[in-house]
Amino acid sequence: MPLISHPARLILSSAALLIIPFASAAAFENPQNLAVATNKGDMRDDRAPEALGKLAFLIGDWDIESAYDQPDGSVLTSKARMTGRYTLGGFGVETQGVHATLGNPDIDVFVSTHIYMVHPKSGDIAAIAINTLGNRKFNDGEFIGEDFIVIASGEMFNGADVINRSRFFNMTEDRFQTALEVSEDGGKTWQDAGYSSVYTRVK
Repeated sequence: MPLISHPARLILSSAALLIIPFASAAAFENPQNLAVATNKGDMRDDRAPEALGKLAFLIGDWDIESAYDQPDGSVLTSKARMTGRYTLGGFGVETQGVHATLGNPDIDVFVSTHIYMVHPKSGDIAAIAINTLGNRKFNDGEFIGEDFIVIASGEMFNGADVINRSRFFNMTEDRFQTALEVSEDGGKTWQDAGYSSVYTRVK
């Protein structure tokens, strides 16, 4: 059977033959465009939007103490660890948190990863998030005063049709806090979700 057996494939392949040599030639003529490191660690690429530096408060290793308000009025606490680093060749910030699992018999830890970036033209902060429960979320972030606000929509833990809003506040070099709110009406109103955390830098 021929590799290209449909007219549409033939058209696409012909276009690719025209585009690929041009792109390849441009890349070889400007090899510096390919010199993007992928292991910058705690370094922001100088070409990244300056606003990315505002997310530097996440960089480092952090101990996390979280509190979950229970329906009976009690408070359930847990400990976790998070590492923040520059990623995407120094054009983004990635955080990975490892948490003790609460009420999930299938896995003994809960791991979540967020990747934040600043759009080079609009300056908007966006992020994607995934975790070991299979949840995937899209995040929009902005600084309001001294606080960093992140609104997340996507697959929530219980499958509910809600939007989460996390507030990062009281940020210092060695400590910051977060609190979670939830909306069930598309962001028109918000209520306390009963979940808060304190992050302390690991020395």
